[in-house]
Amino acid sequence: MRKMRKMPEMMILPYDRKFFFVANNTTRPEKTEGGVEKRKVNEIVAEDREWDFVLDCYAGFGISTSIFAKHAKKVVALEEDFNNASAMWVNLYQYYQANEIGYVEILNDDNRSYLNPAPELKQHPPNLIDLDPFGSCKKQLELALEWMKDGALLLTNGHIGRISRNMKWVEKVYPDIGKRYIGDKAVDWPEEYYIPWLQENYPQLRRVVHFYAHPTSVRCVCEVGEFKFFEKTIQKLDKRPKYLGKYKDMKKNEEKNGKRVNKS
Repeated sequence: MRKMRKMPEMMILPYDRKFFFVANNTTRPEKTEGGVEKRKVNEIVAEDREWDFVLDCYAGFGISTSIFAKHAKKVVALEEDFNNASAMWVNLYQYYQANEIGYVEILNDDNRSYLNPAPELKQHPPNLIDLDPFGSCKKQLELALEWMKDGALLLTNGHIGRISRNMKWVEKVYPDIGKRYIGDKAVDWPEEYYIPWLQENYPQLRRVVHFYAHPTSVRCVCEVGEFKFFEKTIQKLDKRPKYLGKYKDMKKNEEKNGKRVNKS
């Protein structure tokens, strides 16, 4: 007899003039600086054009998926957690009833299995991919770039602790991602380390047109292959902040002192 999974406690979140079911511990997109900025950047990217095929690899409860689906012919939303995928179906159905979104396919599946080069993906690859994990998505990025030709990539590096402070355990777990310090000299982690590391290791990422950083992650907007955002999109992104909240304050402190402020 199959053991039933206990449904986690959920909350109803007012969002986009709708009511979203989300887990109580989720980042609230209208209440946190990082959540608001993610929504703003996603909206700017989504409005760049009518996308043929969008792949949302960490779809969660469908918040980003709902933004992409308003400007896409087709969206595939991947979510491994069954409860989250079920909540996403309810959340997105509101948009479907109101005729506000295009075709959306919700798959309760591991994104690595989907990203393994399949004939249909090679023949009809997405022109927009969102990789937005809680931690690392290095394997997913490598799989996607095996068959993605020309398009846009939204990429989050969510190595908790790496960005907010130089933690020794992170150094051991993620030795190839870079450091926030060279010796005792503070470096600008996104611009001087992470983005150059990305472009050196993944030459298909032709250009990182925008990023923003806060204490839990850095999120990059990338052009892949010959793809180019329209100039109006670049101008809108240029007006968005690059450093948020505590990260901005920490960065100012390090620039002032020029030395490592936390060796623990």
